[in-house]
Amino acid sequence: MNLQSSNYSYMPQLDSIKGLAVGMMIFYHWLPEQYRFLVFADFGLQFFFIISGFFVTRTLVHTRCDSSLFSEKIRILATFYAHRFLRICPLYYILILLTYVVGIASVRDSWPWHITYLSNYYFFFIQSWHDETSHFWFLAVLMQFYMLWPGIILFLPRNWHKQVFFGCICLTVLFRFTIPLCWPEIKMLSVLPCMYLDAFGIGSLLGYLTAEKCDLTLFYKICLWGGVLYVAFQVAKWLGFSSPVTIVAQRECMLLGIGWLLFHASQGYGGIAGMILGNRVLRYLGKISLGLFLIHNFSGILISLLKPVIDIPTNRFSVTILLLRILFTVALAMVSYRFLEKPIAQFKRYVPYPEMSKGNN
Repeated sequence: MNLQSSNYSYMPQLDSIKGLAVGMMIFYHWLPEQYRFLVFADFGLQFFFIISGFFVTRTLVHTRCDSSLFSEKIRILATFYAHRFLRICPLYYILILLTYVVGIASVRDSWPWHITYLSNYYFFFIQSWHDETSHFWFLAVLMQFYMLWPGIILFLPRNWHKQVFFGCICLTVLFRFTIPLCWPEIKMLSVLPCMYLDAFGIGSLLGYLTAEKCDLTLFYKICLWGGVLYVAFQVAKWLGFSSPVTIVAQRECMLLGIGWLLFHASQGYGGIAGMILGNRVLRYLGKISLGLFLIHNFSGILISLLKPVIDIPTNRFSVTILLLRILFTVALAMVSYRFLEKPIAQFKRYVPYPEMSKGNN
């Protein structure tokens, strides 16, 4: 088997997986705690970190091939930041502004942290969550990665890239094993970006190998065996065999398994998997995933506005509440995508990457 990197065309099946992944993260917040294990939220979380590393590195390594001039690298960097701003910031800042104006306490108490993408550090310092804004920590980690990683890709010597990716993976393993062991009193470590460098590293490694048109056979085999070992670790955990070492090892195997899934989706699944991931509804949910994610935690506010009008159960985990949350979140995300995100995204054509064609974004 000689697996070669894919081209730079649009990858529709990745949108479908994004739709599934964001659904896992959303239902984790909507379901009672005893049922949250059913949605595999950690899989969805790690998938977005890995796919972010994949696309950022793949794009920047490819564009860097066109020029070694410092001025061109600055232009590529500015283009990347412009694209990220146009994709994420308009909806995010409008949402913060609207919730601040209507008087959402969790936004008014901490808005400077959110508009500067430091929400994760805010929750770490206060050692607690705010119901409506708790999911902002995830976006903050992504944006911190987007701010730092492009400079590494563009300005470090190219023969250092793979060492940096492997270094990120090793550092995260070290952090996840030693920090809880040495300082067990430190809580909420999961919001710190240093805990996700391995996911970014694995995604970036796949993006780098793809951009360099490398043979991916070895990467494929490692990721495949990682997925197999993840299942084995999970079975051992169910049987009561677990330790700090196996917990960290299982997580790394899960990341490799996601890397295997990402690789296959970028190539295009066939058969039943291809039929599922080719579903238009699922693919559309992936396209509006940013709106779904940002809006979902605020859907409860809209439901509370209906209580004087219709009879709504007081139990926030009832089926009625869940259906209303789904309805409001999907409807608002569709409106946001159609009338805000998609029109604004058209401005990307005014700041194109050199020699780059359109892809998933």
